[in-house]
Amino acid sequence: MAVSATTHEYLLFGAGNFTVGGVDIGATTDPISFRVEQTIFFPNLNGARGPVTGTGFKVREVPSITATVVEIRGDIIQWAIPGASVGSSTSTSFSSSSICYGTVGCIPDTDYRDVVWTATDCDGDIMQIVVLDAIMTENMEWSFNNEGEAQLTMTFMGTYDPADADARPWCWTIEVMNV
Repeated sequence: MAVSATTHEYLLFGAGNFTVGGVDIGATTDPISFRVEQTIFFPNLNGARGPVTGTGFKVREVPSITATVVEIRGDIIQWAIPGASVGSSTSTSFSSSSICYGTVGCIPDTDYRDVVWTATDCDGDIMQIVVLDAIMTENMEWSFNNEGEAQLTMTFMGTYDPADADARPWCWTIEVMNV
């Protein structure tokens, strides 16, 4: 089936809104992308020429969501470096924030935050992707140039809750508004 009379109702345009721990990430460039990396195992059964229906087993599933941010703020830099903390100082003429505190090693539980992407399709339905207990996993790398804004591409990976290690750490919901 190709284009139908309802195709226009399900189109989604725009980057949507991206939050980390309930805080808006700010202006972004490049597409925001969501990925679920899966590892599925099929036993190598004698007599079968390949994978056999019903014998597959999902070994691993890791969600991630990526955005390129252009706002340079202390909270964004702190999200980009798990384990870092923000220090501040105030004088009579200025106040400053520094991201140079913290330790290398175990990452505190407080650095894992829910990441939420929300958008609305052409029919008014609200779409939302939630990546639970997410943490920045890529190297922090800002790009600076003479002909554009500074950019940081952030990839947040969802992690499993130790209290329920089988529960999927992400969900995609569609709230249908026009029933």
